[in-house]
Amino acid sequence: MAEANSSLDQELIQLNKEIGRKEQAGEVPFFDTRLTDNFLFRRAKGAIVDKQQYLDDLASVKEDPYEQLDTIVENVTRGEGSAVANVIVIAKRKSMERAAAFRNVRVFKREGEDWKLVVWVNTKLGDVF
Repeated sequence: MAEANSSLDQELIQLNKEIGRKEQAGEVPFFDTRLTDNFLFRRAKGAIVDKQQYLDDLASVKEDPYEQLDTIVENVTRGEGSAVANVIVIAKRKSMERAAAFRNVRVFKREGEDWKLVVWVNTKLGDVF
């Protein structure tokens, strides 16, 4: 049983790192399949957007590309068919004067063999010097 739990934890850690890479690349099809239909995202400045708005905004990443996006998965906690990941992201977009650190709390639910993102809360921790 411990191996199965470890395997699921590793799967979630890898998924959270992949989310960072896919966001940096602006890969809308990846997120379209990984977000639940009722997905909600709280932006660092406080705006709350739904799945469609998130995907629309992601499509415009090329207009303000990421110059850096590093993902550090602090921990993953799993329950019955759900999981919460606490992630630190260091990001710098072209329009930003300097990189900043963000805390991301991501809530997933298990659908068949896939983990789907239900809620994602992003909070700016501060600039990185």
